[in-house]
Amino acid sequence: MKSCRKLSILAALLALAAAGRAELREWIQFAQANNPIEAIFLKTIVLPAGPVLSLRTPEETVADLTKAIATSPKQIELLNLRAHEEEQRLDFAAAAVDWRDYAAATDDKYQGQVLLAEFYHRRLQPTEELNALAAARNMPEPADEKFIEPTEHRAWKLFERSLALASAQALPSEAVTGIYRDWLARYPSEPSVYSRFFGFLITTNQVAASETLLTDYQKTFPTDQAFPLRARATIAQQRGSPAQALAIYDSGFQPLWPPAVMANYFGLLTETRSLRKFLENARSAATANPADINPASRLFFYYQQQGNLPQAERSLIEYQVRKQSLTADELYTLARLFEAVHSYSAAAKNYSALANLQAATPALRQKGLCGLIEILFNAPEQPIQIGTGDLSYYKDVATMDPYPGVLNGFLSLLFNTTSPGRKFAEQEQASVAYFHRAKASEYLTLFDSRFPKSEDRPRLHAKLIEAYAAYGDTDGVVRQGRQFLASFLNAPERTDVSLAIADALARRKQTKEEFSVYDSLLTELSAGADGMPIGLVSTKAVAEAATVQERQNERKPSPIPARSPNYARVLDRYISRLVSLKNPKGALALYRREIDRNPNDPGLYERLAVFLAQNKFAADLEQTYIRATQ
Repeated sequence: MKSCRKLSILAALLALAAAGRAELREWIQFAQANNPIEAIFLKTIVLPAGPVLSLRTPEETVADLTKAIATSPKQIELLNLRAHEEEQRLDFAAAAVDWRDYAAATDDKYQGQVLLAEFYHRRLQPTEELNALAAARNMPEPADEKFIEPTEHRAWKLFERSLALASAQALPSEAVTGIYRDWLARYPSEPSVYSRFFGFLITTNQVAASETLLTDYQKTFPTDQAFPLRARATIAQQRGSPAQALAIYDSGFQPLWPPAVMANYFGLLTETRSLRKFLENARSAATANPADINPASRLFFYYQQQGNLPQAERSLIEYQVRKQSLTADELYTLARLFEAVHSYSAAAKNYSALANLQAATPALRQKGLCGLIEILFNAPEQPIQIGTGDLSYYKDVATMDPYPGVLNGFLSLLFNTTSPGRKFAEQEQASVAYFHRAKASEYLTLFDSRFPKSEDRPRLHAKLIEAYAAYGDTDGVVRQGRQFLASFLNAPERTDVSLAIADALARRKQTKEEFSVYDSLLTELSAGADGMPIGLVSTKAVAEAATVQERQNERKPSPIPARSPNYARVLDRYISRLVSLKNPKGALALYRREIDRNPNDPGLYERLAVFLAQNKFAADLEQTYIRATQ
């Protein structure tokens, strides 16, 4: 127990020393002077009111720390403490030596280099700080980082920090270029790094280097056509040739360009005052080649970028009138463009025609049927002709007798209103979404039979389950959900589908079956996270990991996401259900089961501690902290 207490005191001193001696002064009133580490920092002063503890001067602490280091060379953390005290006594040369020795000797090499970088930051030595950051970010990544996005990696954050430092200190462009090249070497498969590096090279007028980077990008991402197009046009602009940049866009124009590329193109047209010429050329081309979809789509995008969606839609309709027989590619292009301006009925018709076009390739027919199903699921309330059922019987009744009479009397009873005409309109509107989703379900059955290996099937079936849930069809949710889980073992939608099943079972008041779903999910998700699904995510953990610079600037650290966000979501749902059923002991048992399954996950211990504190389980709280410390 004494050794544990010494370690805890040492850890507290390190944390307080990092924050500054002012905080250390506040802490000493709680300390005891009979500990060797405490004796280095504290001394007893006898006052008329009695003895009190006081903070010793840096000269005294450095001398005693030097003796302690000589007698206990393996206590590396003492170097950390002495370095802080040397800074307090303004002996920066000695502090630099201790920080470098500490970084070399500590087991946590990453943290050692970060602390060394922070020292150089305090000393306004940006070159040395960059070198320390480079050493830290080049450390091997921890095993648990494979579960989080690259942008959340500690190395990624240090690259961001290095660039911010270089910008704040106005370091030479060669230093920034070196950071970017290291970044690319560490993350060669991240397009955003190439994009940011390219932007820097263009900004600093390094055109030849930007062309080399573009070549490397095309080798790494040979299927991406969007970024290279934008990059070539940007290089042409940088060389003072907007006309050549426009020619690059014009020669490579594709109706289904990503929105960002299209926005860049029209932004350049606006800057060069070429919009009117673009419109005139598109109209002339449409007149000269009425069967060519390219000028029609150019007209579409001209009006779309101007915000004139009706005219954009009209340009597509006029093209379809001009060309009655459409190819598979043209049908797909028209469907996508109609969908972009929310003309869902026209889009659905083109998707349907594509799905049934025998001359189309299987891949395009699959896209057609998939697009049709998604429209019916995603925009079921829209007036789409395909899949529309009707209430014609009620409509006949409502319109054949406009006066209060026998027929309208029956209809009034049916709709529980004295205004059958109005009620019919309401019911017809409400029925549209139902009929469309029902039709989508029929098409999905057809899709399964035609394209059993399609990667779109899990997503479409998940939307079908959402439709069942929207109409409160509990049996349908449970039945279809269980079929989904059995059929799609690796689908990313498994968690959402499982939770939909759990909600349906909760509506049935089948609590035992509902909790069984949660248990299965937690087992599956924790296994996928190698037994550490939460990790360090709490505000407290983030605050302790914040740098000295962040604390001095009083910036709030950004939260760290759970390693498995789905696990955290399911666990929270499970705990909430147990609490709502007034079963806190059941929630406590759940936490203990999960900790038994994931004993090395610090996030679970911290969540349990918060839960115990909130529910006043004092004895369990103490045991939790003891176990977490072990």
